Amino acid sequence: VEDNTETVSGQGLAAYIQSGNAFIDCNQNGTQDSDEANTSTSADGTFSVVTSCTNYDIVIDGGVNSVTGLTIPYPTIAPKGYTKVSPITTMLTGLDTDEQESLLANLGLVASDLNTDYNNVDDNATVQAKISKIAAIKSYVETAMTTSTDFDAVKTIAKSFSTAIESAKGENDSVDFSKTSVLATLTSSLVEEITKNDSDLATGLNTALETQQENIAKTAVATKETLVDLLKTIENTNATIIVSNDDSISKVSVGSINIGDQNLTLTNGTTFTHSITSSSSTTINDFFNISLTDLNVTKAFDEQTVTLSAEIKDANNEVKLEIDGVKITGTTSTITSTIPIKSNVTITQSGLVSLTNIMGSSATVATKTALSNTDLNVNVESILTALGSSNKISESIDALNTYIQQEGNYTVTLEITGLDTKTVFIPTIIGTIEVK
Repeated sequence: VEDNTETVSGQGLAAYIQSGNAFIDCNQNGTQDSDEANTSTSADGTFSVVTSCTNYDIVIDGGVNSVTGLTIPYPTIAPKGYTKVSPITTMLTGLDTDEQESLLANLGLVASDLNTDYNNVDDNATVQAKISKIAAIKSYVETAMTTSTDFDAVKTIAKSFSTAIESAKGENDSVDFSKTSVLATLTSSLVEEITKNDSDLATGLNTALETQQENIAKTAVATKETLVDLLKTIENTNATIIVSNDDSISKVSVGSINIGDQNLTLTNGTTFTHSITSSSSTTINDFFNISLTDLNVTKAFDEQTVTLSAEIKDANNEVKLEIDGVKITGTTSTITSTIPIKSNVTITQSGLVSLTNIMGSSATVATKTALSNTDLNVNVESILTALGSSNKISESIDALNTYIQQEGNYTVTLEITGLDTKTVFIPTIIGTIEVK
């Protein structure tokens, strides 16, 4: 009796796709039918399935990202002949053989490049010159898929990707993923294509890709030593995007941000741009007296203990304020944050005249009255005053004021860490302030 079966072995790559349902999609409809063989992926994403199909896709449905620990909401697909199932192979689905070859050429890749474990940087000698490019392309596509939850959405992105790549390539042989300007062009083309089929998907996708473009560009030219850390950063940012789309998690959205006496509307609750004039009236509170208003909490959540941080940096200098032990509680309409007594306050800096002799690396106060903040108000002066007033506080404020009176562009980040992200999602606020 002739054996018409085939053993299909492979590996699921996000970081690694653990505990995913890998099945042989004989009719290529994205759904596991009763006669289609399946198995579960192992801790390193590997799997092996026996099938009698002759034409098929390999689909890994769900599974857990080995870096973030979060469930992957979208299916990951590879056409027959590929041993690695990854975001890049997913983009090949829906294309015929000639179109697949054209897409890979426009990416500066060949089919064999996709059959390597790009997570194992030390084991890729044959494609070492390309590994950063492959990782950047993978990161771009994976970010594009974070807003997808079903097969139809993934196919919409996949079918649009080839057209967008051709447009972004221009007169060049392939798309240069190391340039944010090129990535911006690619994103614009991809969003335009997807809008024709799903405008809601396009909006979320555009936001996700804009968030990641800088890191993706760095990944494209990263050394072996820095690539792994960059990939983890991208994976974690993608996890935030995925969590923000999960309806089972309480969401905190922000309508506007107050900086000094100005109120700015936030784009999707995560970014802002602001200009101020350098003068004697410019104070640290123009940066750190920042309050978030018009909060909307989709559902209440229990009190959590977190670290509240505010960071400002330019190309050469960085100052960061961290307050440990902050308590936050969410109701259906607002969030209350409380800084209890004995909270640790740490100010760290680089590139400036050292603050160590002014504030010390850490100020721990055991007896002062706690400061209670509503709407996650972050005010460096009032926080430090509530924790313990002294000449050191005044001097540290003066030092920071001198810093921000220098002309230049400063990146400001407000972040809450230590959250149980499976319960509540609060966006990180990132913005640019230009001092003229």
